[in-house]
Amino acid sequence: MRFLPSWRRRVPRTSLSVRIFLAVFGTGILVAALVGMATHWNFSREFLGYLNDVAAERMAYVGPRLERAYADHGSWDFLREEPRRWFHLLRPVAGEELPADANPLQGVPPTSDLTGASLRLGVVDSQNQWVAGFRYQGSSQKTENKAR
Repeated sequence: MRFLPSWRRRVPRTSLSVRIFLAVFGTGILVAALVGMATHWNFSREFLGYLNDVAAERMAYVGPRLERAYADHGSWDFLREEPRRWFHLLRPVAGEELPADANPLQGVPPTSDLTGASLRLGVVDSQNQWVAGFRYQGSSQKTENKAR
C-alpha cells in the first residue's frame, strides 16, 4: 500500500449494498428529472396550444357580437364607460354557442369559460388604445408609456 497516494489510503471502501443503493438512487433521480422535463415540454406545447385553439373558436362567436355592439353604439365609448358590458358581450348566448334551452347563468359554464379564454380576450381601438378586456403590455405600449 505504500505505492498508493496518501488520499487514496484514507478513503474507506464502500460496501456492495451502498454502491447498489447509490446506483438505484441516481437512476431514480435521473428518471424523475427526465419525466419532469418531458411533462413540461408536453404541457407547454400541447395544452397551451389547446387553450389558444379554444380562444380562437370563442372569437368566432364573440366577434360578430362585438361588431353588432359597435354598430349599435357607433364607438367603443360604451365599453369604456361601463366595463361590465364587456363581460356581458363575452357571455355565451343560448341558441348561438349553447343549446337553445340552456341558461348560461345557471349550472356549469361551457368549456370555453372553464379554460379562461374570455379572460385572455381584449379590444383595442383603431389608434391601438385599450378599450376593454385583457390589457396586453406589449413593447409598443411600454415605449408609449415611457414617452409620456
